[in-house]
Amino acid sequence: MKVFLDTTYRRDKQHHANYLQIYNRIEALGHVHLFKDIAQDSPLSINETSDKRERNKSVDLYRKRLEYLHRSDINVFEASIPSLSTGLLIEKSIEMNKPTIVFYQQSNIPTLISGIENDKLILASYDEDNLDKVVQDTFIKAGQIRDKRFNFFISPSLLEYLDRKSKEMGITKSTFIRGLILKHMKNN
Repeated sequence: MKVFLDTTYRRDKQHHANYLQIYNRIEALGHVHLFKDIAQDSPLSINETSDKRERNKSVDLYRKRLEYLHRSDINVFEASIPSLSTGLLIEKSIEMNKPTIVFYQQSNIPTLISGIENDKLILASYDEDNLDKVVQDTFIKAGQIRDKRFNFFISPSLLEYLDRKSKEMGITKSTFIRGLILKHMKNN
């Protein structure tokens, strides 16, 4: 499976070592990383007074991350260190209905993220002794909750209605159909 793994730029040596261990374990499980240059990845210092070139780097960084979120089968984050950027990407991943794994050190529970109730979100705490097993176990769970592709034929009038309604609601056609099925399941 294609995996996007990310974390905050504000990482200390221990956090970065754990992040690299997660990265390597995912690779050892046979998955393909979309974002491979984590060792060279460094934070951008963007503020209101930064020049246009720095702003463009920030825009490119954001767009690249969104592209990775879209292209991946599973999105993975290490969230032991609080980060608004990481939180935003986690939320985007969940909005895209992707299996989203959030790893955190047992002593650094991501309180706000822990409050998210979503079937596609897997929160997993780890310590140095069990990190490899935790990564392996969460990837088994993520594989089980991945969406399965389902194609079907509909008439042009139904497709036109589906296009119009999904655009009005600002959602994808798949999300619209999933919502109808979930509503039907709830009522039965």
